[in-house]
Amino acid sequence: MAYRTELFVWILATTMPLVMLVLWRAVTEEKTLIGADGIPFGGQKVVAYFLATFLIRQLCGSWAAWQINQEIKDGTLALRLLRPVHPFLPWATEQLAYIPLRGAVALAGAGTALVVYARGELTTDVLVLGALPVSIFLAFICTFSLNLIFGSLAFWTNQSTKIMDAYNAIFFVFSGYLIPVTLFPRRLAEALDYLPFRYQLGVPVELLVSGYDGKTAWLLVAKQAVFATLLLTGAFAAFHRGLRRFEAVGG
Repeated sequence: MAYRTELFVWILATTMPLVMLVLWRAVTEEKTLIGADGIPFGGQKVVAYFLATFLIRQLCGSWAAWQINQEIKDGTLALRLLRPVHPFLPWATEQLAYIPLRGAVALAGAGTALVVYARGELTTDVLVLGALPVSIFLAFICTFSLNLIFGSLAFWTNQSTKIMDAYNAIFFVFSGYLIPVTLFPRRLAEALDYLPFRYQLGVPVELLVSGYDGKTAWLLVAKQAVFATLLLTGAFAAFHRGLRRFEAVGG
């Protein structure tokens, strides 16, 4: 019962896109906004965007930073290091195991509403639909890797969750979670192409609802792949550098 309840608490903790749906609907009822890409943002587009954001957030979220902090603090990490697999693998497996049930619950609610109320805003391009699952997986890798990097800072600071919280506050603004990236000023939107925020969430949402063609979709996925590779490499480097300072025993 506690395990099932925890799962629903985690889902309810990511409902901010539904709140933003109500707020942005109120804003765009008075005036339809035009994004930096020239595409109007209003009406069913608002519904589609934030329902898709809520749904995809369930599929690519990660809490590895908090898990690493706890295991460094209580010494559990020492036991993981004795096992014949790298700690990243069980951490990733544990978090991926949550995704099917979280996705099923979110799909039953937000997915159904998305199809019923904003079906016309969803992409129908076969190439884009083929890029979508790849993009969602890469978004998870980017988020998981960043969690590993910030979690590894606990080797030096003893507690790095507040740093991760600060990063998440910035992520919520610039990833498309609260505000579509296309509504930012053009120069800022272009600058976000060189930062990881959008690749953690915004790109798969945009593929689902923004009407990109296949070429544009796969170009965005290629950029995601570059960020995922760089961030995962950085995570390995930060973790193994931090292990030199790890002295806890027990668990």
